[in-house]
Amino acid sequence: MVIFKKGYIEDLQSIGIEDESIDVVVSNGSRIPESLVKDPILYGECLSGALYIEDFRRLITSLGYPDYRTIINRKVDIEDSDIKQKIGMIDFYSITIRTFKVPLEDRSEDYGQVAVYKGNIEDKFVLDNHHVFKINDQVPICGNTSAMLQKTRYADYFDIIGESVHYGLFKSSG
Repeated sequence: MVIFKKGYIEDLQSIGIEDESIDVVVSNGSRIPESLVKDPILYGECLSGALYIEDFRRLITSLGYPDYRTIINRKVDIEDSDIKQKIGMIDFYSITIRTFKVPLEDRSEDYGQVAVYKGNIEDKFVLDNHHVFKINDQVPICGNTSAMLQKTRYADYFDIIGESVHYGLFKSSG
């Protein structure tokens, strides 16, 4: 079952999302120097523990998720001048991802597949920041996206056409 909820990240309980029931990832574009990792102010601001995005990718791959999907990738605005001075040129991002515990390849491969969204959830379905499915549109997808749609709770909402011929790497993956 899929349930869509709209709310504020600062107050997820107000929309019925319990603590520790979902994962939220804060990531940044480079590794944080050790001196800043141990900084109590940055720790209190939830910045010092942010993972470099490639370290995060390696970690999540090692946990069995070789292809995660980014839903939102937003730069964190740092307003405090003292914190800005401490972090220098380091940029921080708040990234919301979606993962699936289904067999996936480590790259997006092209099997000539298209997905057709049947519209059972709403007029369009956003899988990630590169895949928006409108009702009855045929959208080219890679083999991993096919697995995510066919072997998960989304299966009833999609028809997948094709899968027998391998054409190499999928060219439209983001």
